[in-house]
Amino acid sequence: MSTARNALEITARVGYAVKGFVYGLVGFITLRGVLGLGGGEDTPGTKEAVKSLVGEPFGRVLIGLTAVGLVGYTIWRFAEALLDPSGGDDSTDTKRIFKRIGFAISGVAYGSLAFYAASLAIGGGGSSGGDTRREVTSAVMSAPAGRWLIGIVGVIVIGVGLHHFRRAYKASFTDDYRAEMTATQKTWARRIGRFGLAARGVVFVIIGALTLTAAWSYDPDEAKGLGGALATLAGQPYGPYLLGAVAAGFVAYALYCLSRARWKRLPT
Repeated sequence: MSTARNALEITARVGYAVKGFVYGLVGFITLRGVLGLGGGEDTPGTKEAVKSLVGEPFGRVLIGLTAVGLVGYTIWRFAEALLDPSGGDDSTDTKRIFKRIGFAISGVAYGSLAFYAASLAIGGGGSSGGDTRREVTSAVMSAPAGRWLIGIVGVIVIGVGLHHFRRAYKASFTDDYRAEMTATQKTWARRIGRFGLAARGVVFVIIGALTLTAAWSYDPDEAKGLGGALATLAGQPYGPYLLGAVAAGFVAYALYCLSRARWKRLPT
């Protein structure tokens, strides 16, 4: 049993590190675009960021390793959803249920990204996911009460964004770190984590608002993912400054994920 636990812990830590790599890549590409140095997609989503590696030296190898790491993170998320390894904390039963549902949704999302990365690594063209998102949104809208379902999804996504703000404010995530961290390491992890979580919260709120707009206007094209949310932010007054701040926040979020990979206590 200890061997299985060790394997799950290694899988989770690799997954956190690769998740950080993907968000760091999104932040780097976005910052490059803000500074006018971009040569392609200036407001990428996670899939566009992974696809940007195709033309780089050993790009497909790196994408393949990314796919493996994302599979690891997917496995960890489903383990959290199914086995509830942190169920011994002081959370209420209702809160734990919602957390487990969130872990499962996260597992599906990162599993999809892992599949996309794997298809790129073996030579598939892949797609950015925009058409798929539109098709799914359109199909749901055409169902009875479909617009209400899309609206509920928008409210949930906004709630996730607000939860990120709450975590950034309280910085309770540092309670999950192992005791081996020094005071200086924990201080910097708190600062960087707050910035990264706040930036991710901004994007989730925008994605949720766009989803609500899609439901209200009965237009599936209004539903956007990460790249669409960043593009929307860029189009606002002082957009480049706002986009630059969020992009820098994504780099901070990448470092936050790396700190989780190294120091997070994993109740495997």
